[in-house]
Amino acid sequence: MGQIFFLNCIFVVIMKPIAVHIFNPWHDMALASFSPNYQPRASAVKMAEDLALLPRWIAEDGDVLLLPDFSACTIVDGQVNSTDFPTPGVSYEFKPWGWDQLIHSQLCSQFPTLELPSIDYLNVVRKLSSRQLAVETLGALHKRNPGVFIGESFFCTDLSSIANLAKKYPRLLMKQLWSSSGKGLRRLDGNFEVPLQNWCARSIQLHGGVVVEPRYERVMDFAMEFIAEKQGVSFCGYSVFLTSDTGKYAGNIIDSEENLERSILKQYGESDNSILQCIKESLIELLSASIAPFYQGPFGVDMMLIRTNEGFVKIHPCVEINLRFNMGQLATKLSSRLLLSGKRGVFRIEYFANPKMLQDRYLLLSSLPGFQLLVPVHQHSCYLAYILMDSETCEEGI
Repeated sequence: MGQIFFLNCIFVVIMKPIAVHIFNPWHDMALASFSPNYQPRASAVKMAEDLALLPRWIAEDGDVLLLPDFSACTIVDGQVNSTDFPTPGVSYEFKPWGWDQLIHSQLCSQFPTLELPSIDYLNVVRKLSSRQLAVETLGALHKRNPGVFIGESFFCTDLSSIANLAKKYPRLLMKQLWSSSGKGLRRLDGNFEVPLQNWCARSIQLHGGVVVEPRYERVMDFAMEFIAEKQGVSFCGYSVFLTSDTGKYAGNIIDSEENLERSILKQYGESDNSILQCIKESLIELLSASIAPFYQGPFGVDMMLIRTNEGFVKIHPCVEINLRFNMGQLATKLSSRLLLSGKRGVFRIEYFANPKMLQDRYLLLSSLPGFQLLVPVHQHSCYLAYILMDSETCEEGI
């Protein structure tokens, strides 16, 4: 919608820029490289191709989806229609999954006359996307609320610091400063052996440091989703997600905000939401200062419920901070658009080594009640995105 002003009895309509959504799932790895010439892995390129229409569930009517071949689709009455991508006389706001040098370079090459964020802005996004920000934010949360939460995280710039932590903690997780879910991670159980030392040394030389964390007994993965605007940070919703043993994203629970909060508190062992409110308010204040002045857009803060050695369940309030669109925000949109009152479900993205395996899985799922495909399946598809609106299946994690 545009805004209408009256100037000397002449109607002047100032139109908002058209939002252009782009699914670039290789974003996190592109940040690690931070080169306009970065070559995404074949699996990431395939994911971008197969799931290019996934942002339709984030988009609003009139928005544009830009596909990997730079063809375009427009959302009209909730439906995806092919369209031309006119550049003269039209204002656009590009909204990739995340901003990095590769997507910036591609858009500059394809649309040289359109206004895009500056390289300085990309540098800021990369710096804020470093896992070092999560380390600092976790420390600030502990300082504000001593003894309330669990979780430690260390930014190490030399091998001796990591070796000292290995002596203190029997089980560690080492993370590169930029990497995608389940990648750029190494586990340490016991001795800090030479191959792992070499991996850490290369990571320190390449990125300036490594994040080192104790490994915990995970009870539940969840997140709080936010939007950063110039005036500050605001809360958008909860995300309860599923992960594999290696930490790779596996899916999201689809439910109302009230029920998601209730399920978190149930696992935590409380009915009072005051601790979640405390985390929310603390993060809004902290990140309004550290993020909002420099980055405007969606982001999420991943958290965990952890079982301590004594058997208590406590909250780790800041495992990761993702400065981009994420599947949790997509799940929030799916909840509001697709779920019937009183229903809940699960959102999944699955990968198959060959299209025949995907077709077999699709045939099985499509026979289940509550199944809805989110992105069309083609003859050569290897990625499948869907939801199942079935509370029993959801409880079992499918």
